[in-house]
Amino acid sequence: MLRQKTEIEKTLRRFNVLANQLLMANLHLYYFMRLDEAQTDYYSAFVKSHHFWEYTKRAHLQATILQLGKAFDKDRGSIQMHRFPQ
Repeated sequence: MLRQKTEIEKTLRRFNVLANQLLMANLHLYYFMRLDEAQTDYYSAFVKSHHFWEYTKRAHLQATILQLGKAFDKDRGSIQMHRFPQ
């Protein structure tokens, strides 16, 4: 019984890590898309600080890719989406 409880707790922790990684990927993708969409409406503001907004958008896109990469990592030591118990 104790072993089963430990396995459930371990699986729950792994699930929480994966859920957090996917949540963060989704959040950063959302920010990237909203900034990209806002460029047409707020063109004058974006032009005044073009480099800042381009770097900000790039950072959100890179954070998205990083979080997805962590969730789908094939390294045996990582918490992996494709190995998660079904």
